[in-house]
Amino acid sequence: MKVKRVCLAGYAWGCLMRSGLMRIVLMLGMIGLWAVAEGSDPKEFDVFIEAEAFARGSVQGVEGRGWADAGGMIQCADASSPDWAEWDFSASEDGLYLVYAKVAAESSRPVEMWIDGRLVSRNALAQTTGDWRLSSARWFGVGMAALDAGGHTLRIWRATCIPHIDAFGLRRMSAMAVDEGPFLLPEEVWLEDGYARQDWMIWSIGGTQAYDVVGGAFHIHNGRHTLNRPLYGSNDAETVFVGDRPLVMLTYGPKAKLGVLAARIGMGGERKWLEEADSIDFYYDGATARWEIQDDLLGSEVLVLEVVPLIEVQGFMVRASVDTAVHVSWWFGGLDGAYPDNKAGHGAMPGGRDESHCRDDEVDVVTCSSADARILASDAVKCIGRVSSRSVSPGEVFVSLSPLGDVRADRCRSGPFVLLDRMITYEKPVYAVVSTSKQALCVAMDEPDVVWGRACSYYDAVAGRLSVETPEPVLDEAMRANNASMDGQYRPPSFLHGALRWGTECEGWYLGWRGWYGPIVAGDFERVAGAARFHFEHQYTSPATGLDSAGKVAPFVRFDGREKRAVYNMHEVFLDHLRSYYWWTGDDGLMIELWPKIKVTLAYQRREIGKDLDGLYTNAVNTWISDGHHYNGNACTQASAYAVRHNRWAAQVAALAGDDALFYTSEAERTRDAMRERLWMEDKGYYAEYVDRDGVLHDAAEAATIYHAVEMGAADVFESYQMTRYVDERLWRFGDQILANDWYPVIVTCGLIGFNESLNTALAYYHAGRFERAWRLLKVCCDSTAKATVPGSISCYGSREGAQGVYVDFTDASSMFARTVVEGLFGLQPRLDEGRIEWSPRFPRAWETAALDGRGVSVKMWRHGNRAHYRVTSAEALEHRVILPADFGALASLCVNGEAVEGEWVEGLLRPYLCVSVGEGTRSEIEVVGEGALPTLSYPERVAIGDVFRVVCEGGRIAAIRDPQGIFTGGFEGSATVFEAGIEGASGWRTAFAKVQGGPAPFWAPMDIELAAPAEVINPRLAAVAGVERLGLRFELRNNRAEPLMDEAVVHFGGQTYALSLDVPGLGGREVGIALTRDSGITPG
Repeated sequence: MKVKRVCLAGYAWGCLMRSGLMRIVLMLGMIGLWAVAEGSDPKEFDVFIEAEAFARGSVQGVEGRGWADAGGMIQCADASSPDWAEWDFSASEDGLYLVYAKVAAESSRPVEMWIDGRLVSRNALAQTTGDWRLSSARWFGVGMAALDAGGHTLRIWRATCIPHIDAFGLRRMSAMAVDEGPFLLPEEVWLEDGYARQDWMIWSIGGTQAYDVVGGAFHIHNGRHTLNRPLYGSNDAETVFVGDRPLVMLTYGPKAKLGVLAARIGMGGERKWLEEADSIDFYYDGATARWEIQDDLLGSEVLVLEVVPLIEVQGFMVRASVDTAVHVSWWFGGLDGAYPDNKAGHGAMPGGRDESHCRDDEVDVVTCSSADARILASDAVKCIGRVSSRSVSPGEVFVSLSPLGDVRADRCRSGPFVLLDRMITYEKPVYAVVSTSKQALCVAMDEPDVVWGRACSYYDAVAGRLSVETPEPVLDEAMRANNASMDGQYRPPSFLHGALRWGTECEGWYLGWRGWYGPIVAGDFERVAGAARFHFEHQYTSPATGLDSAGKVAPFVRFDGREKRAVYNMHEVFLDHLRSYYWWTGDDGLMIELWPKIKVTLAYQRREIGKDLDGLYTNAVNTWISDGHHYNGNACTQASAYAVRHNRWAAQVAALAGDDALFYTSEAERTRDAMRERLWMEDKGYYAEYVDRDGVLHDAAEAATIYHAVEMGAADVFESYQMTRYVDERLWRFGDQILANDWYPVIVTCGLIGFNESLNTALAYYHAGRFERAWRLLKVCCDSTAKATVPGSISCYGSREGAQGVYVDFTDASSMFARTVVEGLFGLQPRLDEGRIEWSPRFPRAWETAALDGRGVSVKMWRHGNRAHYRVTSAEALEHRVILPADFGALASLCVNGEAVEGEWVEGLLRPYLCVSVGEGTRSEIEVVGEGALPTLSYPERVAIGDVFRVVCEGGRIAAIRDPQGIFTGGFEGSATVFEAGIEGASGWRTAFAKVQGGPAPFWAPMDIELAAPAEVINPRLAAVAGVERLGLRFELRNNRAEPLMDEAVVHFGGQTYALSLDVPGLGGREVGIALTRDSGITPG
């Protein structure tokens, strides 16, 4: 029987050495005892409850439709939240009942379960079955409940959507006999008290699949979705949708469906829709989509369909080709003015070739006039199908074929559509063209090869404007797809909140969040400059004070130019976008032009956001993560870290504009000093989330508090390393992902997995020198573009398994993906404001080659054995400064552009760095030959408080010790291969640093040490004790010290006291079993 374990929540223990007596105190609150046998299928229940027969609740009962393909079930409510339901039932006998549920779930959606107001589990029904369909449902154990004979109420609750639930079953347990010790119950049981278990905000996406990369494109064979991949077109509200199955749809705005194009093949009197073909391979390369279709009707031939959006107009082209002549009928129609386009942010589009959407359409066939086309044979030829509807805008769409085919209006039971027929061959492909512009369509019909080639070249350039070549094919292709998404997020003159969800539907432009970093690193400089000017045009000039006062830039501007006054303070990321733009472009002119407005905004920040905080600033809905929670106006790390960087950059721009640079330098240092004095927790090694006005530090820092302090320069390299260690131990979950925070109650930005947050955290790890762990975070985000419903897209939220989540192509996530790859993984940081390119590559050790090509700069690394080559190319003559991590024991040679040179060594953390500066030029090649390995530190990672810690330097010497968290007793003098010190402080992970000599240059090596109490109680549980016919208390007593633990102890549990003689070997453990004298203090549930 497979049994789950969890940790005991809500107990504490203490050890007191007093007169030779050790007291071990174990205090438990309300303890619930329950065992779970996963996957069990009980044949009989004492109580059986059909889920759809709920007595009260907000959920929906469904039977025989949708996901309910095997009977009745309940699913989440359409509009109301939270989801909850109650069932009334009766138990025939008193007793302890095992509780089971039959559930179908593709992704985890745990619920709270209660019986008669007493908690059964806060994490019930968290299992998955691989599908949402009820036919996949399985029984799972939930827990135990002690019930009296008579009536009871079972209740479930979840803040968001519940899993699909078929039924519940309760089975009364037989008498708990003892057979040589163990109960019939498993010995290992769950203990749970009333402590609120986190129900993490996992907003998974439906129907994720495993795509691979083939020939430079995302690929899937016989994928199950239609219309699940957007192709972004003309930087307007239009989007073309394709998908795993060959259907193409044109949409405009959040709710305008402008028709679906489908195709059907015919051979020998048989017909088949292409989406129903036997074999379909779908490819998406960031620019175009392609299907390779095989079917019995085609024999051995392969029918190839390719799709590309038109340029500058709304529409698309499809090119069809095959070796043998095939008759293809094209179906087009289905305009709908109430179509949920924004749902594409959650995955596959609904509807497809839905004939019911034709009911309000009008269809006719029209001519192509000489004004529209040059070489069509006759103006009198009716060759264009027109579908119009009063429910949509634009109100008409045109479709035709080139070469011309038979075009006619036809009708299904629900309404009219356009039918087009044409034989196609490989030598002469057929183009189907759909557009809201009849003139553009006619031009495409005139010169289909030219228009097709121009569109393919255009979108290939969009997808390839920032490219990488690495050992990771998914990363290479994800960058192309992400470039396309970032292009789709641009709506002149600024950037939308998302390409799909949070895009056109918002009816305007938000100033934040982190959406401009990606376009900057991709080289969209003109767009960024234009957006900055546009938003500064909406800077408030009055009133003089208040959150919406002079200097604030409107956080939202509608498409019609009207401003929406909102609580958001999006200045901080906006100003850092400008800083990033300046570093990448060196655009002095724009900085001087915008300085008066920048200056006023900084004054607003000091006046309103830093009000009465003595140099610190509060988080005033200023970041994506703060959108769902608040900080009570207190002094916060995130906003203060932004202020440090803003003011340092402002000093640079002020000097450029002839203003007082010293003022801003002083402001930056004032804030940095205040952060260090009032927010830094020295013994813990990270910044607090915020400090109350009465001086209380809130130490449950979220990821943004860590990564903003690191990336904004508010933490030095030693502090940065310590802060990432906090993330390691507290927020790193579900494989190589992080929780943005572990706060409760869980809401939209509390207790969530977000790829945007993982990406910014990865960037902080790169800054801290922790390249391998940074890559692990980045790789999960990258791989989510292939574990997806929408291939190639990064999403805002993610699943526990690292699969794509909701809000695909969310601007904040797309932008951070590009930035983290460029400035993090590749370590590329142009500083054109100072006339140079800086490159510090941070690749995984296993990589032997990597290259990046962007606007104005390209870099490449290749290595074999101990010889590494680095190349930097810039479009203009600049200084090239290359800072190389030296993970070797000695430098054998260093050549720049073929000549031996002396590099500059920089003392770093984890390794020394070799800095090579090459004078102004457009191309620099560096060859480095290293030998051997760096010295290493050997030490125990777990040490008992009060014991002696010993570290040995192998291959070098320890020159100094840095102990920022104060864990060592005594000091360090001289240089030695061994360092010893006593250990003091509170239990938990701590970090110290040793300066190591013996490699090519000195460097600082971190020592991550877990401080453990001298003795620990491990895995306390209620279980069988040999020879006792009732529950006993069992636990492991672990001795963390080297010497044996031999003493007398007292255990306090359940209101009783028990004597215990201890004999535990050094660095060992002993299983302890105590027969309980009474169990009345133990409360099930």
